[in-house]
Amino acid sequence: MDLFINKNFNIIRKINEQISGTHEIDQEKAKLWIDSQITERRRNAAKNLIDNTKYVTFDEIFYYIFNVLMDIRSNLKTNKVYMYVGNDKTKSNYFISIIGAYYLINNFELTPIFINDINIDILNEIKNDSLIILDDMMYSGKQMSQLLENIYITAFVNDIKLNNVYIGVVGVTSNSKTRLEKITLSTSTRKILKDHLKINFRDIPYYCEFPYKLFYGFKVKGLDETLSINEFLDILYYFSPFTTGDPKVSIYFDHKIADDISTFYRPLLYGPVLPSNIDYRLSTDRLFESFKSMVPLINYKYNNNIGYKYIEEYIENITLEEKNLNYSKLSFVPFMNGIPTIPTMNLDFFINSPYYYFVSTEGMLYEIEKYEIEQEEDLLNVASKILSLYNNDITKSFTWYKNKILF
Repeated sequence: MDLFINKNFNIIRKINEQISGTHEIDQEKAKLWIDSQITERRRNAAKNLIDNTKYVTFDEIFYYIFNVLMDIRSNLKTNKVYMYVGNDKTKSNYFISIIGAYYLINNFELTPIFINDINIDILNEIKNDSLIILDDMMYSGKQMSQLLENIYITAFVNDIKLNNVYIGVVGVTSNSKTRLEKITLSTSTRKILKDHLKINFRDIPYYCEFPYKLFYGFKVKGLDETLSINEFLDILYYFSPFTTGDPKVSIYFDHKIADDISTFYRPLLYGPVLPSNIDYRLSTDRLFESFKSMVPLINYKYNNNIGYKYIEEYIENITLEEKNLNYSKLSFVPFMNGIPTIPTMNLDFFINSPYYYFVSTEGMLYEIEKYEIEQEEDLLNVASKILSLYNNDITKSFTWYKNKILF
């Protein structure tokens, strides 16, 4: 085990030496990107996005993992440790676990036992020993919550007591931390509990009490916490309009820019200068659905049940404002170091197309299918392919761990 970990760790360390700190935002390019937006409102949205973006270097990953494990080590009640790494070695949690295992072995005199799955046999083996789960970032907390839910229900129905589960992540958001304070039970899990306990479904709780401990390196506040409601809505409207997850944070790492459900993937990677033809036709209903997650926050801040009306008026007003702009085409000013300009052969397609082809190629497919616009569906497929080709070229250093170099 020690040799296996050391070999993988040395691969990761060499990658770290090559890429750590190479993707910082170039402030001059960022200013050019901001100033290139054609209205004051758009410039403010772009500036708010830049000012509230967190960049985490690879060196910092090592630092945070070490400190998280130092906290976990001081809380461990057993010296036999299992580490859940999943089944996919091309996921970031795998190389994070390799780094963690290296530190456990070489700094804390513990050799973890890697496990790839959560099932009754494995949990029976763990029982009162320690289970550690490591990852790089919790954005919404949904995936970690689902994993803990799976562990909980498997243990509960098989009468297995797990008291030493430790979650260690490099970073969390305020929202993800709140989400993990109560593990939500899905309908399918509640049905399993109903059959197991032989009680009425309505008597099954919506949350479970699961004794785990969470440790993290840093916490990021959401843009919905640091900005005004309208400032945050402007960022969503211009840079992430159709992602129903409404990304709450703008953050990226040397090894990854998360998808556009988790963060502002496209603006961070491409630096789009918004065109005047931003009219999200076909999309008013979808836009409203995307912004609905803001309703509880609006109701809370105004101490009034006005959230839905607020969103409707916001969309109506900004759409009217956008219609009066002088014509301009989509262009790009990448502001992150290590990101080249979009190749001209790919650029022509976007600058002559509606903005939503670029900004939300996946999200808009919903509208295309709804209205059965075959030509636009074909164009969106082309847009997706172009973005994929470009992504493959510029994100190699971000996604090195997906190339199956670890074993």
